[in-house]
Amino acid sequence: MFKSRFVLVFLFPAYMMSQTIDTSWDKKLHILFWSDVMNTSTEGVFRTKAAHNFENLFQEYAQENAVIDIDFKNRIAFLSDEKQSWFIATWQWKDESNEWNYGGLYKSKTNQFIPLKFEKRNYMRLTYESIDQDSWYGAMYFYALPSEEYSEQLITFGFAQDGQGYKYKIIEVIQLNDTNIQFGKAIFSKEEKEKPIEKYNRIVIQYSEESGCSLSYDPDSKEILFDHIATITETVAANGKFLKVPDGTYEAYENKNGKWKYIERVPNQILSKPPRAKAEGAHENLDILGRKRE
Repeated sequence: MFKSRFVLVFLFPAYMMSQTIDTSWDKKLHILFWSDVMNTSTEGVFRTKAAHNFENLFQEYAQENAVIDIDFKNRIAFLSDEKQSWFIATWQWKDESNEWNYGGLYKSKTNQFIPLKFEKRNYMRLTYESIDQDSWYGAMYFYALPSEEYSEQLITFGFAQDGQGYKYKIIEVIQLNDTNIQFGKAIFSKEEKEKPIEKYNRIVIQYSEESGCSLSYDPDSKEILFDHIATITETVAANGKFLKVPDGTYEAYENKNGKWKYIERVPNQILSKPPRAKAEGAHENLDILGRKRE
């Protein structure tokens, strides 16, 4: 009896090794796999490795194929024209230090593939800067306004987050060139009484990571609408700072002959108590970019 059990112990591994397991994947599956690990792994070192693998494989695939026909399930953000004669792909991951990192790839109409080189920046200090692909601040661009007049210039909506407990919605101008890409242009203006008109290269909206912020475009009124963010002095967020949340009112920029003029819906204010206009859980059905979940 003992001999019989002994033989079975050693035959079992041999039996398993004799089985043929098909592990062959095409490049699309590898890309999807690394995009998933980049977003969902519990280990920062794995997420970072996955991001590097994803970037290399994605660029290879883009150079080998005229069209990106991969359903990323919102793991990355992808903007393009209908024929994908150009595209901007952007993605994010959290590294082993719990800091957010960003990657991106731009394909121009002349079939140039230009990586976006992430440079960690203070998002609230980007208002007046023009930036190229070599000093990119990092964001996921998830929407572009329809534009018939300026096909080489996009007005886009972006999303970003930092390691300090804040998220950002960004209204960004992107210039699509043959050999480079430019971010930012002074087409946004704000006028206040007894003050000179201020012009901005982009609009950056900061809010607490516990909250959400809507950002949308109304084609009828030609307005970009977004939540007015109020600072709550009696509530401290997880990052130890005052909570920044929507108060139920909106601000806007209106298109006037290609220039965007600020419309103040409510005066800037600091509240002593949390607003009640936004119901708790109002953003539960939205993903991190503010889009409806599938």
